[in-house]
Amino acid sequence: MLGCAHISTNHKHPTFVLCNINNNTTGLPSDGQIQHASEPSMSKLTRIVWLRSLRDRQILIFTAARIGGLAMKPLIIFVAASAGRDVFAERYALLISALASLFVLTGGQTHIDYYKRRFGANTLAIRHHYERYFGDSIIQFIAVLPFVALLAWAWTPETSLIALIVVLVGIEKFFDEDQRHFLFTKQYGRWSLNFGARVIVPSLIILPAIWLVTEPLILIYAGGSAVSFVLYLFVRRRHTRFHVRLFRRHLASITSQGRMVFKRFWVRWRSEYAFNQAWTFTSINIYLIDRFWVANASDLRLDVYVFFDSILKVAVVGHSLFYFTPRRPHLIKAETQPAAELLRIPNLALPALLCLGGVAIATGFTELMPDYRWIPFTMLAGMGFFYFLQAASLVMVEAVFWRASRRKLLTIDILSMALIFCLYLLLRPDLWAVPWIASIGVAARIAFYLFVSRTDMLSDRGCKSAS
Repeated sequence: MLGCAHISTNHKHPTFVLCNINNNTTGLPSDGQIQHASEPSMSKLTRIVWLRSLRDRQILIFTAARIGGLAMKPLIIFVAASAGRDVFAERYALLISALASLFVLTGGQTHIDYYKRRFGANTLAIRHHYERYFGDSIIQFIAVLPFVALLAWAWTPETSLIALIVVLVGIEKFFDEDQRHFLFTKQYGRWSLNFGARVIVPSLIILPAIWLVTEPLILIYAGGSAVSFVLYLFVRRRHTRFHVRLFRRHLASITSQGRMVFKRFWVRWRSEYAFNQAWTFTSINIYLIDRFWVANASDLRLDVYVFFDSILKVAVVGHSLFYFTPRRPHLIKAETQPAAELLRIPNLALPALLCLGGVAIATGFTELMPDYRWIPFTMLAGMGFFYFLQAASLVMVEAVFWRASRRKLLTIDILSMALIFCLYLLLRPDLWAVPWIASIGVAARIAFYLFVSRTDMLSDRGCKSAS
């Protein structure tokens, strides 16, 4: 049984619904299914131990895949810099930063209604809701592609990189939809296969190519991503054939009655998805403004900045795995206080330790590697503080998410991003000051979120109990 959360798409009054997965989608017997009175107790115990050990093994693989995937991006930049491939290192850092920024545009929250049906008590017409979710996802993806290309141009004027960003956003979209399903159904082994094809295989292709192949290496990386995607589709052939049939059917529908199809989606998107999608975009990009600024500053090296940024970002992932995720169900309850969650000692101590460790590791690189000795310690300390704020605020943001209007949260994010941009434009900071200025905007965001959660709770607009 897996507990899951459904968020109402009413941006004024977000509500919470608990649901359970009664379907056994792993292909393995459930704990309830292995309790047969006719079997001896030792057989029952053996099967329970086997099943749980298999699940534990999948979780270990899942954790190892996440950690290994995190190491790949800074490793590629480090190897490229060591091999003297500075042009590729810069373009690769730009590509992955733009992908992280723009991919979230494709997440239109179109899955919410289907997942509510799929994993809720009301399982009627699941196929119909899945087909609508699939069709909405296609339309939403087509609709946002021009905006993806336009914002990619804001990251870089290079036409070839813009084209690669648009293509890779499409590949990322497919992988992400599968990964969400695997997380909801606790299929950690399949999630790891997906993640390996999404992140690890393209990285393993480009690493030897850095030493063996001349330019354009960025095309080889993109080609490796495409090859890995095709191999993943081949491994999951049945899954692929099913989606190809659905895609053809919906494409025919769009071709024959495109205007009506888009109009129906627009009405649904405007009333159900718009504020959730906009908030998702701003909540991710507020942590990427510093990269955007460095990418557009001719005197600052983006590859170096992204390398150290990726090392410090591990603090957020570690805190999410070991504290935020286990704590997450409690954050939905009506009695939860966002400020108290933020100030809990474990919530502050763990990211502080992780960030201090990250700063120490990053400092070690600057001491041991001649190419990085010019990096100021103040920049690394600023990155540590920046990611400490991000990690520690995870629980607070989640708690506020269930209590405040999405419109208010979106407004706060836009104002916080504008504050960071204005400070960058006014101060024209050196590299060491870039993460400190970004931290000012994140701190302002935290303060405004706490204020909004407090005022909404006082006006009796908080969420209902998750009991």
